[in-house]
Parts: sequence; structure tokens; C-alpha cells
Amino acid sequence: MEREEFDIQEFEPVVRQRKIVSIGNLLFSFFMGLVIIIFFIGIISFLALDTFNSVVLATILIIIYAIVLFFLLEPEFLREVTKTTVKTVKKPVIREVIVEKPVVEQVMHETEKTIYVTNPRKKLDIPKYDYVASSETKTYHKKSCRLGKLIKKKYKVLNNDPSYFTRNGYKSCKICIRHLRKV
Repeated sequence: MEREEFDIQEFEPVVRQRKIVSIGNLLFSFFMGLVIIIFFIGIISFLALDTFNSVVLATILIIIYAIVLFFLLEPEFLREVTKTTVKTVKKPVIREVIVEKPVVEQVMHETEKTIYVTNPRKKLDIPKYDYVASSETKTYHKKSCRLGKLIKKKYKVLNNDPSYFTRNGYKSCKICIRHLRKV
């Protein structure tokens, strides 16, 4: 199988710059100008300055305001760079090759096979009991009772007749036998 080949072309990046002016800075500089004007009027009226001193004070305040405006209103430049890359994939050419298959003759062979049959096992005769008792706790249960299933093998006593257990001093289970009698 042939490998895929790649051609990568890179174009010159396109650079664009935009000016960004903050509206917050514009509002701040406007209110700062109003505060300076109010400050100027307040100083002139409070100190009762003459015309020359008023002009000097106004010039100083205007110079300070211009310096602050220079730094506040300086626009920021956002620089966007767009880089274009083109990746060309050369896919392999798949050629179809037709191969003729040779004809193979099938030959049938006759063979003898011996099969041995074993005698079937005898079915085990395992008796089914309806009741189970514990020789340790002296209680008997139905075979389907959840408590009867918890009895260990060495303490298990099995029988089909509940009277066998009552004659031998076993008590009936409160869950599976007495519960049914009450109903």
C-alpha cells in the first residue's frame, strides 16, 4: 500500500491594525475637565485674584489637563495577524489487479470410521425432601424457607413428614410454617 504524500504551502501573513479608544477614558477626561473648571472658578472667587494671576493659574491648569489627556486618550492598537496554510494531500492510486484462480478438483475419499458408544449412566436416585430441620436449633422449615437454606450440612435433618419432626421435639419455623397456619 502506498503512502499519502503532503504538500504544504504557506502564504505571507496578513497584518491588520485597529485603533481602540476606551469610552471610560473619554468620560473620565470629560468629568476631569469639569472638575478643573469648577476648581479654577472656586480659586479665583475665594482668593480674589487679579487678571494676571488668573491667567497664570488657568495656564498651569490647562497644561496639567493636557498632559493627563495625552496619557488617558492615547489609543491602543489591536494587531491581528492572519496566517494562511494550505495542505494538499496526494492520495495513492489504487490499481486493480485481476488474478485468475486455478481450478482445483475436489477428490472424495471414502474412509471407514469406527464409533464407540458407551453405555448410558444410570440415573442417580436422589430423594427430594419437603422439610429440613436443624439438629442444633431443633427447628424445622419448609425446603423453600430462607432460614432453612442457611443450615450447615452437619446439622441438617431431612424428611417429608412434618409429624416426624414434632414427635422428635422439633419446633416449627415462625416464618414459613406458623405464618401459613395463621392465615
